[in-house]
Amino acid sequence: MATISADSQLTPAERRRAVLNKTGNAQTSRLATDAPSRVYYGIVGVITVLVVFGLIMVLSSSSIVSINNGGSAWYMFRKQLAWSVCGFFALLVTYRMPYHIWAFRERRQGAPMQIPGEDGDTARSADAAPLIS
Repeated sequence: MATISADSQLTPAERRRAVLNKTGNAQTSRLATDAPSRVYYGIVGVITVLVVFGLIMVLSSSSIVSINNGGSAWYMFRKQLAWSVCGFFALLVTYRMPYHIWAFRERRQGAPMQIPGEDGDTARSADAAPLIS
C-alpha cells in the first residue's frame, strides 16, 4: 500500500489510491485510470456508428446539390467531417475532465440546471421526479 509523503515519487494514480485508502473509500471508488467498462465501449460504438452514418447521409444528399451549384461534390462532406473531428477532440477533453468540476460550477451558479415546464412559464429542477401522467 502506498503512503502519502512529501518526498515520495508516486504517480498521480498511486497518490489518488493512497488518498482513497486513507479515507476508507478505496473499495467503492474507481480511478479514472482504470480500464473503461463495457458500457463505455458500447456507447462509443453507438456514437461512432451514428456519426459515420450521418457523414454518409451528408455526402449522399449534398453532393448532387454541390455539383449543380458548380462546386465540389466533397465540399459539405469535408466541412461536416471537420466539425466531427472537432467534436471528437471536445469529447476527449471532457472525458478526461474530473466530474467534480461540473458540480463546482453548479454550486457556484447557485441553482441546479432548470428545465422549462410544460406551460413554458414555470421551471422545475433537473433532479426533480419526471412528470408522468
